[in-house]
Amino acid sequence: MEQQTIRITVVTIVYNGVDSIATAIRSVIDQQYPNLEYIVVDGGSTDGTLDVLKGFGDQIQWISEPDEGISDAFNKGIRKATGQIIGLLNADDCYLPGTLQAVARGFRGEGVYYGAMQLIENNQPGGTYHPNHELLEKDMTLCHPATFITAGLYKKHGLYRTDYRYAMDYELLLRMKTSGAPFYCIPETLARMSTQGVSNMHWEEAFDEVQRARKLYLAPGPLDRYRIWVVKWRKRLGHALEGGPLAPAVAAYRRNFSTIRKT
Repeated sequence: MEQQTIRITVVTIVYNGVDSIATAIRSVIDQQYPNLEYIVVDGGSTDGTLDVLKGFGDQIQWISEPDEGISDAFNKGIRKATGQIIGLLNADDCYLPGTLQAVARGFRGEGVYYGAMQLIENNQPGGTYHPNHELLEKDMTLCHPATFITAGLYKKHGLYRTDYRYAMDYELLLRMKTSGAPFYCIPETLARMSTQGVSNMHWEEAFDEVQRARKLYLAPGPLDRYRIWVVKWRKRLGHALEGGPLAPAVAAYRRNFSTIRKT
């Protein structure tokens, strides 16, 4: 299939994101991908976000109405999408130049497509995550803003569960992987993500939801439950130390020993 014939839909969800939404939108529009559909789902913002959306005219489609959380907003955008492959980009994140072309070049049919992701911590570069879907059974080892899923897989496996508030992406990806969906790595860095996102600020709730999904699809045994306890306390310690004098040691540990590789 010629790459320019592959229709890509990007969905951005936002709520009161006036300070960041324009950057996210421009990162999509500036891709200059010829067969792009761009949908912004706003949760009823009151801070000027709607004025920003209006300023982009017909370059984007958008709706603004209350929703029931992140999963519900994602699902609204996916239901409206007409693309063969769908990317979900939050208002605090952005695509790097050439991302959509890279996805189109790597397209091989139905599947989950993913690449690496740059991290921004306190407005400074915080390294690059290198995902690996082979390790999904252990943890969330894909990067949501750098992941694209074909519409056919959503139709086959369903959308995001609204009873997950922070790790809805992990639950969906694990559901797809354990059901035999194909995963394809795109060997490029596709997106940039801020660590100020909801799942990072609520890391402990997200961790618990990851374990909930693992229990649902993997039936972990007693040794796994012990490992989870150890990992959770290790994460608590890391978060407690990351703002102090031991922060470099925490960063070095995460680079070398985290489930998802970071450089």
